[in-house]
Amino acid sequence: MERLVAQTSIKSGNSYSNMEGASVIMRDRLRPKSQRGIATVAVSMIIIMISMVALRFLGDSSVANIRATSNEELARESQHAAEAALDFAIAWYAENEPEWTNTGTELVATLTAAAPQVLTRTGDRYIETVTFSRDLATRDFIRVDATVNSQNNSNIAARNQQYIHDNHLLRAPDVVGPPLVVAGCLSQVTGNPQVYPENPGDIVVLTSSGTDCTDLGHLKVNGGLTALNAFNASNLWDLTFSVSRQSLKEIAASEEAAGVPDEERTVVWVYDDKNYNKSWGSADSPIILIFDKEADCPKINGGPEIFGIVFIDSECDSGNGWGGLTVTGTVAINGKLKKLNANTEIRAWATASNNTNTLKSSRVARIPATWRDF
Repeated sequence: MERLVAQTSIKSGNSYSNMEGASVIMRDRLRPKSQRGIATVAVSMIIIMISMVALRFLGDSSVANIRATSNEELARESQHAAEAALDFAIAWYAENEPEWTNTGTELVATLTAAAPQVLTRTGDRYIETVTFSRDLATRDFIRVDATVNSQNNSNIAARNQQYIHDNHLLRAPDVVGPPLVVAGCLSQVTGNPQVYPENPGDIVVLTSSGTDCTDLGHLKVNGGLTALNAFNASNLWDLTFSVSRQSLKEIAASEEAAGVPDEERTVVWVYDDKNYNKSWGSADSPIILIFDKEADCPKINGGPEIFGIVFIDSECDSGNGWGGLTVTGTVAINGKLKKLNANTEIRAWATASNNTNTLKSSRVARIPATWRDF
């Protein structure tokens, strides 16, 4: 009887367990499918959001990289454009003279010639501005500034700067000098020589001597003035030219060897002491005519007409024999001048022209270690 009760109890327990398992399975089967779909959608949304954030990050990073690369290219392009403008300005200056303005502390000028246009890869253009400046105290050196600005993007700009040696052959780039300059005494003037100023009251005679050995005699100054004790007699060359004697000799020799036409000559160096009667220069193309010390102040006659500077590198104990000589510019005597008695005429350079652009060396030297970019 007890065995029967135990067996019945076991069977009842097993039946209960089976019914409980069946109930769980039934609850799972009866759970709405929408609940399982919501979970799937939620997970999918999370994945999509993570993907969008990642894509946005990658996109921003790519745009930033592209923008940085583009800015670097634009910066390089602007620097190249500034360098091109600087090179053009220096090459232009080698053969031209800008219009200088005295500010009181320096001379300044602006490049008036149009530099070649530089196009960017996108078709943008750069606007170039080039200025020249030189200190009044150190006029041998010129600062060249080249600035470029993008036509379409105000944030894109570049600036280059370079110092160069002045290649002008005259000490003062914008002045030829008074008509007559004498490094010594001026005396015994007879005949009818004349000097002409640009304007009444301008200096027409400049000497290194004082009243004790300066006697204009019959020299007609036509309203001009005489400046006495105006310079040191030993410095006449340096007061007139910005380069050495050797440099001018080399220029004269190279022009002659190259067969440069007379009307295009810049420097002529004369060693011969025979009478000289050749005309040189013009109002648009003045000449530097130098009589070497060996020439010993030769007679200049026959009615020659010379535009520019006549530099006699010796004393002139006798200026007799300058018959019919007409000089528009300056006659400079590196020593005393006596017996100027012919009908010589010397006119201020400005009465014909202020153009000294051709009185330059063909090369411009850049000063090392002065290039800068900004």
